[in-house]
Amino acid sequence: MGFCLQAFIALVLVQASCGQHDYPPPHHPHYVPPPPPPHHIPPPHPEPYPQPCSPPHVEPHPHPYPHPHPVPHVEPHPHPYPPHPEPYPQHCPAPPHPEPHVEPHPHPLPHPEPYPQPCPPPHPPSHPPPYPHPHPPPHPPIHPPPYVPQHPHPIPPPPPPPVYHGIFPQHFSFGVSNGAYDHEGGYLQDGAGESIYDRWIHNNPHLILDGSNGDVSADGYNHLEEDVEILNNLTVRHYVFSLSWARIIPTGCGDVNKAAIKHYQRQIELLRENQIEPIVVLYNGDLPQALQDQGGFLSDQFPRWFTEYANVAFECFGGSVQYWITFDDPFGHCHEGYGEGTLPPGVGDNPGVNEYICGHHLLKAHADVYHLYDDSYRYIQKGKVSMAIYSPWFEPATDCQTDIEAAETRLQFHIGWFAHPIYVGDYPKVMIQRISQLSELQGLCESRLPVFTRKEIEWIKDTHDFFALTYFIGYHVSAVSDESCLSPSLNGDAGSEIVTIKGDDTWGIRKVVVWVKQQYLNPSIFILNNGFVLADRSLEDYSRIDYIKKILIHIYDAMTKDDVRIYAYTYYSYIDGFVRTFGYTIKFGFYDVEFDCPAKTRTARISADYYRHVCKYGCIDDPCPPRHHHEYFGEHVVY
Repeated sequence: MGFCLQAFIALVLVQASCGQHDYPPPHHPHYVPPPPPPHHIPPPHPEPYPQPCSPPHVEPHPHPYPHPHPVPHVEPHPHPYPPHPEPYPQHCPAPPHPEPHVEPHPHPLPHPEPYPQPCPPPHPPSHPPPYPHPHPPPHPPIHPPPYVPQHPHPIPPPPPPPVYHGIFPQHFSFGVSNGAYDHEGGYLQDGAGESIYDRWIHNNPHLILDGSNGDVSADGYNHLEEDVEILNNLTVRHYVFSLSWARIIPTGCGDVNKAAIKHYQRQIELLRENQIEPIVVLYNGDLPQALQDQGGFLSDQFPRWFTEYANVAFECFGGSVQYWITFDDPFGHCHEGYGEGTLPPGVGDNPGVNEYICGHHLLKAHADVYHLYDDSYRYIQKGKVSMAIYSPWFEPATDCQTDIEAAETRLQFHIGWFAHPIYVGDYPKVMIQRISQLSELQGLCESRLPVFTRKEIEWIKDTHDFFALTYFIGYHVSAVSDESCLSPSLNGDAGSEIVTIKGDDTWGIRKVVVWVKQQYLNPSIFILNNGFVLADRSLEDYSRIDYIKKILIHIYDAMTKDDVRIYAYTYYSYIDGFVRTFGYTIKFGFYDVEFDCPAKTRTARISADYYRHVCKYGCIDDPCPPRHHHEYFGEHVVY
């Protein structure tokens, strides 16, 4: 401030000395008295506080603020040093006349300019002080971050990298399947005969959940071209379907129905035109009722009847068919048809006996048909023949050794019953021993299990060109004591009971194929049937897609990690139809059918799109993984 005032006075003196200002006379209304002479200028007002414009230097007080921690009293030294002229070191010389002591304010202000100054003050703050209280905060105030408006459509974070499950080899075949009674309809149409399914269901509608029958079903008999177009749209490489024995030979043996022959020839021709491999099942439950009246599977004439029927099929269709299945699910036909009586023909009066007789004759019939093809048709037609065995998985209910043994025994009674005579020779040893022991315990003179002769064992052994299996479900089993099996039954003979049904155990299929590999010298495996059931007609069947993905992952793992030789997978079914005792209450198909509509309209579900992708590219994942993720099996063909 002193410098500014001195400059102002000097400027006035210079102007006065140069005569640049003419002051008006005293009587003028705007008269201003001239400034006094320089020696009369009063000294500037003392400035006790430092000013922004070069304030005079003021030496700080030696004790400007009280010490926060007082120094404790110390007795003076008996021989003190002479007093120092300057008790505290000073940065600048002390003023000649020290200022009077002023007690500091208990709450000093952060800026010591309490009065307006002649020089412009600094820019005012852009916002009011955060605290109105004169005491400063203990810490600098924390201001929230500036507001940033959110984008109306924020960009989501990048998705995690996909997990790929591999690609099946190019020679692997994907297909679908169906059964004659499930799908065809056409009851007695074009001279067809009555089957055991027709008779049993018509006489016992109360045994079907919805009281329905398969007289019309999806009417596949009259929608041949449309259904083949659906198969072509799915891009399947093979189609498994069964012939109706009662349609081809209405009485079971004798005259052949030419209309039925033309129908199946046309079906096979359409499949070939669309590059779809037909896989033909000779028997899937529709035995002519005329033969059942003569004993059916319990008659020792059954192998002859079946061989005559197979000969007609080989002769009429063999030129266009490379894969033949003699029986699909022999366990179900014998155990449920002739043991429990819960399926056609419903013979359940002698469980634990009739089912073994049925299986005995069925194995003989299979061997006779295999040798017929081997001797008369293989050289020309160059096809393959096998039997499709229903192969569920049985898991021990506990880690107890008895339950572990019970699960293994159950596998032998279920799969080994028909696979062991064909792949090894004769029935499984555990099956022979248990039935013999229990028969004796039950007071019988001989085993309830029929005995093959040595010649029959050799005749049946090796009657296969591949291992065809069906998988739908897995079970938990628990061991039961032999004393509780006083009544003959297959469940008692197997020494176990089912305690839990695991309907979603997709991992069971991997265990089954590994078990088959270990038991039967790693045969080539053809998965003939596998499916997922829903109870409603929804077209958005995401759960079916999830099931198929899991199944294919386990199959892929069995091939790549367990070295199981699997070369085909078949989904049952591509279209809804009649399902045994469930009627139309459950749905297996990729296509929904309007059963109440005479046209039987077919509508694709979303699972059809997924399976089309699988069939076309061999990828479990949709979309397929990038090329560098591909895992190939090599150039060899597993079959």
